[in-house]
Amino acid sequence: MNALVIASGGLNPEGSLAPWTQRRADRAIELFNTESYEWVIPASRGTVYKDPPLVDGSPLDEAVAMAHYLIEHAIPAEKILTENLSRDTIGNALFTRLLFTDPLGIKNLTVVTSDFHMPRTRTLFEWVYTLAPASGVALRYENASDDGIDLSLLNARLKKEQDALSKLRPLIADIEDLAGLVRFLYREHAAYSALGGDFYAIDEKVAATY
Repeated sequence: MNALVIASGGLNPEGSLAPWTQRRADRAIELFNTESYEWVIPASRGTVYKDPPLVDGSPLDEAVAMAHYLIEHAIPAEKILTENLSRDTIGNALFTRLLFTDPLGIKNLTVVTSDFHMPRTRTLFEWVYTLAPASGVALRYENASDDGIDLSLLNARLKKEQDALSKLRPLIADIEDLAGLVRFLYREHAAYSALGGDFYAIDEKVAATY
C-alpha cells in the first residue's frame, strides 16, 4: 500500500495556501496523477510561530486547508487522510506513523516538502520511522521548488533550518523508541507539553516563511 504525505508549510491570512505550500500540494497532485497511491496525507495543524487564520470565527488547520485544495484539484476526498495534530516537523512524522502508516499497513510512503525544508524533514522521518518497533515503511522523498521565494527570506529560513537540525542531533542520539519520543514530546516539547514553554525567537524574515 502506497501513500503520499505532504508537510504543510503555512497559510495566507485569509486561509489560502502560502506559495511554497501550494507548490508542495501541486507536486503531490502531479505524483498522484502519474503514479499509484491509495492515500494522500496533508500533515500539520499549524505552526507555533504564528496564529492560524480564522475562517467564520474558527481557526483553520493547515492540513484542512490543504485537503480543500487537493479536492479542488480532483484528488478524491475519500483518498485524503488529514493529519491535523502536529505543530512541527517531528509531529508530522510521528502522527503520520501513529495514525496512518502503522494502523493501515502502509509500506511505501513518499514525503513531499520544499527544497529548503527537505534536509530536516528527511532526517526526522528517517529517525521516527526507524524508532523501535521499526515500521518497515520504505520512505521516498520528493522536493517542491523554492522558486519565487524572496531571496532574503529564503536565506533566513535556510539558516534557521540548519540551526534547528543541529539542535536535533543530541535528541536523535538519545531516543531509541516511539515510547521515548512520545514521553519527550508531552513532557518537554513546548508545542505539546501540558506545561507549554518558550520557543526560541525567530526574526520577521523567518516567520514570513511559515
